[in-house]
Amino acid sequence: MKRFSYRRVSKIDTLARQIAQRFGISSENWEIVLCDNSTEKHQTESFRIVDQFAVEKMPNSEIRFQHDKFGGVETIGPDGKKIDDIDAGFQHDDIFYSLTGWVAYSKRPYKDDLMAGIRIYCRGKIASQSSVFNRKAGFTGEHNIRSYLVGELHADWLDEENDLIQTDRTDILWSDELGTAFQDWGQKIVQKIGKLARDPQRKATMDIFFETGNVNQRIYDAYPSTEDSEILRRAMELAQMFGKSISAGEAKDAEIVSSLTELSITMAPHVALDKSMRKAAENQETLLTTLIEILRTAKIAELSSFGRIARDRLKVINHLESFKNKRDTQERALQKLINDAPWLINPEWAPVTANQSLRTLKREFENYYKNVTGTKITLSNFEADSRRPDFVLSILEGKAQIIEIKKPFHKLK
Repeated sequence: MKRFSYRRVSKIDTLARQIAQRFGISSENWEIVLCDNSTEKHQTESFRIVDQFAVEKMPNSEIRFQHDKFGGVETIGPDGKKIDDIDAGFQHDDIFYSLTGWVAYSKRPYKDDLMAGIRIYCRGKIASQSSVFNRKAGFTGEHNIRSYLVGELHADWLDEENDLIQTDRTDILWSDELGTAFQDWGQKIVQKIGKLARDPQRKATMDIFFETGNVNQRIYDAYPSTEDSEILRRAMELAQMFGKSISAGEAKDAEIVSSLTELSITMAPHVALDKSMRKAAENQETLLTTLIEILRTAKIAELSSFGRIARDRLKVINHLESFKNKRDTQERALQKLINDAPWLINPEWAPVTANQSLRTLKREFENYYKNVTGTKITLSNFEADSRRPDFVLSILEGKAQIIEIKKPFHKLK
């Protein structure tokens, strides 16, 4: 084939994938060679031998349908063992229609339509490409299945008695009784692979999480002593749990990963302490060394909590420092910062209202007084009740103070 319309021909790599997807086989008897005559012949990039359509599979997620040693077919799971509750084919009108090939999760979401879903071949040529075998939307794990499910099935019986392949070879006549039976079998496979691939997919996300945040090193740096091995182990468990519970996109976000890693490091002593105390409670003869270990872990847990509070407060102070030195800082930004951290002004203050009208203050203070004292009071109205002080706070002396803030470099009049 030589007389292509140049404008309509894909680049050689894409064309090779398209042809591989169309046929999906490699043969010992023949091969397809592509020659790109838009490049120099001596360049290696100008030639491609079309091989099987390549898909990078997620480890431990593949189900294979293959011939067994007795001439039949069998289903093999990711662990290499036979799966008994899924047959490599289905029964219809007392005839068993076998299938060979594989179904798995791809290592990454689809990069193009060629890769999407399960490719179904009949005698080496594509007959259909299905993502979920026409299963209705709304099932558990639908997003992952539609984004990651890949496979290659061979069903040479599709055109034997009744030709179930559409003329353009883009789909199967699923409305036929045999097609419907095939569809039902396929939907069961989709459900099965969704369950089997759940753990490998979570592990893949966890690996991304650990790589993004250099999690292992951060945890080892936090608990380097051999005496802290139990706390270190708990920190790793927490990090693994967080890594498996977030999405792949979140696992690539350095800020999210850093925050969850820090939380794992902070919570680890508390989890270890809880485990040690439960173990000691169950043991009727608790040794002195166990009690010493519990006290030591409790001290680390306490210091960890104080350390986190101190670190967070230093972050807020640094934030305030950056705000107050910028001329473009808006008053609203300062209001939000102080509202979240009133201890910046006085650790004894508790906000009653923030940037609310005096009318709202009156109502809120009546509620506040009743909650504290149990006595209902009714205050007189403010003359200018629409005015909005930045903060109204209560202090231990029983007084209320009104705070007004201004943006940096504001000149008082």
